[in-house]
Amino acid sequence: MQKVDGLPKLIAAHRRALNAAESLGARLMETDSGESLLIGLCLDAAFAAELVARRRVAAAPVTTMREVKLKAAYFKRLMNKDWCELEPADIRALLRSFANVPA
Repeated sequence: MQKVDGLPKLIAAHRRALNAAESLGARLMETDSGESLLIGLCLDAAFAAELVARRRVAAAPVTTMREVKLKAAYFKRLMNKDWCELEPADIRALLRSFANVPA
């Protein structure tokens, strides 16, 4: 598990993974049939990398209210902007990470 001080880095890694998947998706829509299989394989790998990055952000432990707010705001943006589809496991991991924050 990543250290808490790495939360902004984890969020940045997730954003990079989202951007890579979005870019490949756009290329897939614009390409001819010759490249589509190769781009499709790359897109599958990009979606898998995005999933791993999202799970790492969701499961990253938080110890301060500032970190709780940062993480909550990020997931709120993900849900509101439809940047990616959150799964129930992501929400459970997110809520578990908030459970041990000192009051």
